[in-house]
Amino acid sequence: MIEDIKKRLEQFSLPLRPKTFGVEYQFPEDIDKLASSDLGTWMFKLAAWKGYSLRILAIVEIERSWLKSQHDNRVSKRIAQDSDDKKRITKDHALGQLILSDNEFKQIKEKLIIKDTELEGLRQILEIYTMQIEVVSREISRRALDVKLISRGIGGD
Repeated sequence: MIEDIKKRLEQFSLPLRPKTFGVEYQFPEDIDKLASSDLGTWMFKLAAWKGYSLRILAIVEIERSWLKSQHDNRVSKRIAQDSDDKKRITKDHALGQLILSDNEFKQIKEKLIIKDTELEGLRQILEIYTMQIEVVSREISRRALDVKLISRGIGGD
């Protein structure tokens, strides 16, 4: 089922893995000293990495969703089974029982924890790219405004 969903996503034009993806980089501390062409290069690289990261995020979210459904279905079944015995059972109690007695559920739970952690990491990486794109964009806008002001005889150093 997950593969079917991934195939549906592949109908869209999705970004390929950029050649420089996964390579550590040093973001400039003094971005105002970069040449305009270097600013453009940074903007395009960061946008490519962000686009690809969003693609990966979508896939991980699909996988997490599938695991979450399996997890919730097992918990619901356990609650329903135990409720048939005329006693009320809480979700936490059912979770504990499943973790202790059902190895397959335990594996689902572990995979779900890993996916949740992976998703959080991806979101933080995307936040980094977004912040750096905004920094580059602001510098490009500042330079454009400087040029406009100078052309009107207003600014300049």
